[in-house]
Amino acid sequence: WKIIYLTLEIHQFLRVNLYLQRGNIRRLSLMELRSQYLTNMTNLKLDLHGLRHHEVPLKVENFLYLNQENMPILIICGNSQKMISIVEDVLENIDCTFEIGSGINYGCVIVRKI
Repeated sequence: WKIIYLTLEIHQFLRVNLYLQRGNIRRLSLMELRSQYLTNMTNLKLDLHGLRHHEVPLKVENFLYLNQENMPILIICGNSQKMISIVEDVLENIDCTFEIGSGINYGCVIVRKI
């Protein structure tokens, strides 16, 4: 068996390493690659789907303070620009280092440091 090693740079903070064995190669879509990378990269995720806008600041702040030893943290905001703005405001208020996704990573915020 020959193992093929691929590194794909999809976005500025998205790097995916794939190990493929001959005969077991299958094509992955960009969404599958992104999902696999984000799942493996972070131990903690906060999914804000289903929350109302007024509930978000308290939820985000509490989650970050309770899990500040486990960086990075992925916050999934979804397609709502207002939700992303609310999360961004909270992160700026508590002086976090973070990255807001764009392109195929739109709707995700990665918190690097509190």
